[in-house]
Amino acid sequence: MSERFEGLQLRLEEITRKRVFYAIFIFVVLLPPITTPLYGFSQSYAILGEVLKNSLKPYMFLMPIASVILLLMIVGVVVYGNRFGRVFSAFVGVNYVLIIVLQNTGMTPSYGYAILLNNLVWIAIVALVWFVEAMVQKTDYTFERLPWWRYWVVPLSIIAFWAQYSDPWNYHPILLLTSEAPLSFCFVTPIFLALLTLLYPRVNMPVMRVTSFLGIIMGIFNMMGGLAGVFIVDLLTGTHAMFTHMPLLLISLYCFRLSIRKKKQREEESDSS
Repeated sequence: MSERFEGLQLRLEEITRKRVFYAIFIFVVLLPPITTPLYGFSQSYAILGEVLKNSLKPYMFLMPIASVILLLMIVGVVVYGNRFGRVFSAFVGVNYVLIIVLQNTGMTPSYGYAILLNNLVWIAIVALVWFVEAMVQKTDYTFERLPWWRYWVVPLSIIAFWAQYSDPWNYHPILLLTSEAPLSFCFVTPIFLALLTLLYPRVNMPVMRVTSFLGIIMGIFNMMGGLAGVFIVDLLTGTHAMFTHMPLLLISLYCFRLSIRKKKQREEESDSS
């Protein structure tokens, strides 16, 4: 079993070095939502908005539990390091599966039951690389003292986790426990990526590349949506959407740049040898 996952890890390392992978990854956005009844592709953005606005509402009572579990997982991996690494990586994979099921599917007021197929495919790939990491354990979860500037990702990830869709610019401390962030891709991913940056370069590169690349895509789309909201909805709602997704975009760009730099270093070392 371990040999199979090692082989899959090597394959992922090879694939995520190729530009064609990221081109195909981007084109997944063209997959239309699945709805009952079916609607045309032109309705995709409206369906996306309704799903993300309504999907997590039935599960809000679970958010305090999800927040506490997430906190315990972070504390566990920081304190126990590699002894807890496999559990943490598996937890992240499970968390992304829950995000697929709970955040990206659901009943909508206008379009019936809907599944965001492009998000499903994207996040499933992210979940896969984390599950593979749980088996092969390529990331060294030993947290060491770093230069102070490396910790810039920490406050940004907290801002992202503090956010919520339903009440813009409300940052009451209780929202750290009750917001939908634990099961929202855009708000929980900055935390996972921030941890990887604090461990870099001793990380699983396919995990860093794939997770951050999807973060870039989601970040750009949401920043554009927020900018449109400034003119279409209202200033407060639009600027809040941009502000809350800024951590995802910035941390993802930083992570992806680090992972590409590592790839170039390996290529230079192989050429010199």
